Amino acid sequence: MLLKIHASRLSRSNVRNLKQEALDVKLKFNPYTLRRLEQRDITKAEVLNTVKNGTLIEYHTLKEDRRILLRDVNGVCIVLDLDGGRIITAYRNNIDDNHKYINKKSYLFGV
Repeated sequence: MLLKIHASRLSRSNVRNLKQEALDVKLKFNPYTLRRLEQRDITKAEVLNTVKNGTLIEYHTLKEDRRILLRDVNGVCIVLDLDGGRIITAYRNNIDDNHKYINKKSYLFGV
């Protein structure tokens, strides 16, 4: 089943469990991700910090694996494949961005 759930619609225990799963997985950086990190001036240390200390933004299975989006206090965002440990991508987002134009219909249960 394909789904996308905003973290605000998950229970605290679900958020805690997903974050723990992220901490427990052995992270893998593929060549594409390493290029994106370099292009976007994001270090592996920043990615690791985001996994360790970031806020869960969303959970989804849109690509047939379980992925989470995490954002740290500096705006570094990562998408992590929980099943394979792959860092899918990383980018910087303005920390004040509250996604005024987010497509709420794309989320199960809204935002």
